[in-house]
Amino acid sequence: MTAKEYFEQLATEHTLVKHSAAEPHFGCSLDDASTLMARRLYYPAVFLAEGDMVVNGSAGNELLNREYSLVFATHVKDSGNETEKASAFDLTETLLRDFLGRMFRDRQKGVSPMVRFSPLGSSAYRVELSEAGLYGWILTFSLSSNLSKLNCNQNFES
Repeated sequence: MTAKEYFEQLATEHTLVKHSAAEPHFGCSLDDASTLMARRLYYPAVFLAEGDMVVNGSAGNELLNREYSLVFATHVKDSGNETEKASAFDLTETLLRDFLGRMFRDRQKGVSPMVRFSPLGSSAYRVELSEAGLYGWILTFSLSSNLSKLNCNQNFES
């Protein structure tokens, strides 16, 4: 299972998100631009963005870490209404905590791709896009692959 498939499944299963084909609450930077533009997200929404890769680890155990950002956002009608904004932050923090808890549980159970989830270096921070009326949280984390186990031979002639 890919990271996109995993998080889309979580968005579908979560009772506060309720992602479906009829009412999409999930988006991903891996979708092509026309798909993203055609899809109107409902709120609360979960958006997965794939980022850079970093090689680290130790000699003989080199890891390729891919960075991800998971955005939890909801829309408010009045960006000047502090009560409405506080409710938006509370809702999206609940989503962040639920998803993070599930990621830890699935890592312990060996569920792909969370078996490669590295909590070290993960962080979360608030996001405010007041001009769009969107408020929420962003969770950054990485998923790793063991470089010694990657099969590169299929693309070389010798």
